[in-house]
Amino acid sequence: MAALQDLLEVISEKTLADTAKLLVQAETIYIAGQLRSEPIASLLRYLLTMLRRRVVLLDPAGGLAQEMATTMTDRDVLIAIAFRHYAKEVVVISEVAVTNGTHIIAITDSQLSPLAKDARTLFTIPEDEYLFSRSLAAPMCLVQCIAMATAALLQPGQDSTPRIPTVTEMARNRTVAQTRQQRRSSKR
Repeated sequence: MAALQDLLEVISEKTLADTAKLLVQAETIYIAGQLRSEPIASLLRYLLTMLRRRVVLLDPAGGLAQEMATTMTDRDVLIAIAFRHYAKEVVVISEVAVTNGTHIIAITDSQLSPLAKDARTLFTIPEDEYLFSRSLAAPMCLVQCIAMATAALLQPGQDSTPRIPTVTEMARNRTVAQTRQQRRSSKR
């Protein structure tokens, strides 16, 4: 509960709106998050993919994440996620990407984080020390807020709250569209 309350106090609406604008304009959105940040990165990839953004999750599989960072451009965005005991590969990916002019959005625990120095947009989520494990509740809520702010920009003029469709909903919509197309074709 304390982590969620802290999130409300430290994250500004303007920063969320500016982040959403960057994500809407980005040619490709790269996401790097390893160790305990991996589930946060995976959720964000899912949400942004459902919003039809071009998203690449830079995971350690195959050892190519750092090489992929060399291909980023100033038209791309890197969302780098790491907390204390920072995943070295995420830090290196950020350092490589910034040399290409890539906009870095960092989600981390402190302004002293190694990700903070290269970030043009910085989300800090302070963490308290726990005996067993540090909670992912606040960073998970943050990425959901980022996704909803992005959805709001992508769905202007809607009377209702912005939506992020599910995989099932998108598959059903494709099936309905295909059925309609087949009916139109058979009438000709």
